[in-house]
Amino acid sequence: MSSRDVLRAEATEKGWKVRTTPFFADSPLVDGVEDSGFTWIRRHFALISVFSERPASSSPLDSSFDWKDQPGVVGTPRDQGMKNATCMAHAACAVAEARSVLGSGSMEFSPRYLHFCAMQQDRQSPPRIEKLANTLLKNGFPVTSEGEELDDMASCRAISDVTWSKASAAYRFWKADDVKREISRHGPVLAIMDLREDFLNWYTGTDVYRATPSSPVIGRHAVCFVGYDDAEQCWIGMNSLGPGWGDGGFFKIGYEDSGVLTPYAIYSFDIA
Repeated sequence: MSSRDVLRAEATEKGWKVRTTPFFADSPLVDGVEDSGFTWIRRHFALISVFSERPASSSPLDSSFDWKDQPGVVGTPRDQGMKNATCMAHAACAVAEARSVLGSGSMEFSPRYLHFCAMQQDRQSPPRIEKLANTLLKNGFPVTSEGEELDDMASCRAISDVTWSKASAAYRFWKADDVKREISRHGPVLAIMDLREDFLNWYTGTDVYRATPSSPVIGRHAVCFVGYDDAEQCWIGMNSLGPGWGDGGFFKIGYEDSGVLTPYAIYSFDIA
């Protein structure tokens, strides 16, 4: 049975009317309805077409791993600013920069150019992960010395000196051991989590963050995971609020806390 047939059968079970129509990962939502059957089908086709799977592996894992322990691999956390919804671009560029160090050589990418110009998102509109992956596979990660001056899409026109480092593959993970293996074998990864007020405003970086149920969810947030620790049952992450937040810009979060892996997958990108 083809992937299309599987999705069609699954949608029918949910009671949704299935119709034949083109599907594009970066097309606008139908009538803006997030939970419509059409949107669910489109998003699942986008994931199937965009994300590859790493070959299965049963190789043993270390009980802990942290790329911060390797000099020069993980840079200083950047500050996206409280008014810009550029967290996904910042997390993706942090992943790519670390992997460039581990690969052919160190590169510095522009998350603001990626967000405002390549993906054409405004200040308060984070992209869907499918759109990010499609952009990275088609165009790549942008390199420009002027990118961090950007504040909106209109300012993109003033920048002409841009080069690109294309992503050769995008991966998606749902299991903790697969994520640990990806981090330790290939480099940092991009994670999506629920962003709560206690994490944003009160986390100091001294403890493993575990969401306070009474703390309001502000939205979804993308971060870069650089390691893990089984003894503390946590991921080690880099935020994009500068080195003055958390523990020098880094944090620890419990396995599967705040929606990590359930319901949000974790992603990574190979650099060509």
